[in-house]
Amino acid sequence: MLKFLDKIVSRFAPDLGLDIGSDNIGICECGESTFREAARLLYEDESRERLLAVGMRAKLYEGRTKKSVFPLRPIRRGHVCDYEGALELLRFCISKRAHTGLFGSRVVAAVPIGTADADRQILSDLCFALGARGFYTVISPLASAVGAGLDIFSSESCIVADIGSETTQAAVVCMGGIVSAGIMPSGSRAFDRLIISYCRDKLGLAVGESSAEFFKGVCDCSRVPDKAELTVCGQDLRTGLPKRAKIDSLEVAGILAPQLRKIRDFILRIMQYAPPHFLESVMSGGAILCGGGANLKGLDSFLAAETSLPFMRVQEPEYCTLKGVELSIKDPRIMRAVLSVNLDKTAAEFD
Repeated sequence: MLKFLDKIVSRFAPDLGLDIGSDNIGICECGESTFREAARLLYEDESRERLLAVGMRAKLYEGRTKKSVFPLRPIRRGHVCDYEGALELLRFCISKRAHTGLFGSRVVAAVPIGTADADRQILSDLCFALGARGFYTVISPLASAVGAGLDIFSSESCIVADIGSETTQAAVVCMGGIVSAGIMPSGSRAFDRLIISYCRDKLGLAVGESSAEFFKGVCDCSRVPDKAELTVCGQDLRTGLPKRAKIDSLEVAGILAPQLRKIRDFILRIMQYAPPHFLESVMSGGAILCGGGANLKGLDSFLAAETSLPFMRVQEPEYCTLKGVELSIKDPRIMRAVLSVNLDKTAAEFD
C-alpha cells in the first residue's frame, strides 16, 4: 500500500538527482531537464542581508564587482562550509521542483569519495528543510560508471577517473562495487593556476581565470601536440597598462605537464591498491575519463601513452555523474547496488 501511494506521489513530484561537485552543482529531474549551476552566491556586503546573484550569474560577476560585494562558496569539494549559504543555494536549485510537506521529491545526491557522515547528514537536513520527501547519497565514481554506460555488475574491472575543478577521483569498479578508490585535492583548476603563474613570471602579465581557462581549452596536452601561436592579453605588471603577448601552444602544454603527471601518478596509485587479479581485466576494459577536466584536449592520449592503458573520454563528461544518478533512479537494481547505506534510509527501501 505504501509503495502504491509512493508511486502516485512520484508522478506529481518527480525524483531529483544532484551532483555535488567540487565547483558546480548538477541538477536533473528524472525524465526531464538536466543542468548545472556554479556553487556561488553573491551578497551586497558581509552582512549578507541582500542576495544579488546565485549560481552561474554569480560566477560571471566574480572579479568584476566593487570591493564591498561579498562572494561566497558555501559548498566546496562536497563539504558544506556555510549552512545558511548552502540553504540559499539549494533552495535556488531545488525549491521550484521539490514541494513542501509529504508531497515533496526524493533527492539522490552523488557525493565525492570520503564524504563524512556529518556532511551527508547536513546535506540531508538541507534537503528536508526545503521540503524533500527523502534523501539518499551515492558515491560519485559508481554513478559515473553507470552514466558512462558500463555494466557495473560485470566481472570485468574498469577504472573510472573523474577530474573535477578542485578534486580528482579514481576508482576501480567491478561487480557492482568499488575495489579500490581515492580522491586527490587537485583538479583542473590547478591548470589555470599554472598558466596564471607562467604569464606573471615569464611574460610579466597579470591575467584572469577566464583567460587561463581559454588557453587551457585550446592547448593540446597529448604527447605530440599541435603547434599554434596564441595571443594573451593582460595587465603589464611594470606599467599597469593593457598589454598583448605571444605564447606558443607547445609552451602551454609544457606548463601543464606537472599537473598532468600528478593525475597520472594518482591513477596509477589507485591501480596499485587493487588486487592483481582485478588488473588483468583492467588492461582490456581500460579507463573512463569524466568530469569537466576531461575536456582538456589530448588528455586521454597523454594518459594512454603514459600508463599503457586505453583511456576513453565519454561524451559530455561534465554530465556523466548526473546521468548515472538519473539512470540509477530509474533502475531499482542499480540503485540498490550503488546507494550508500546511511542516515535514516536503507538501500532496500528505494524501489
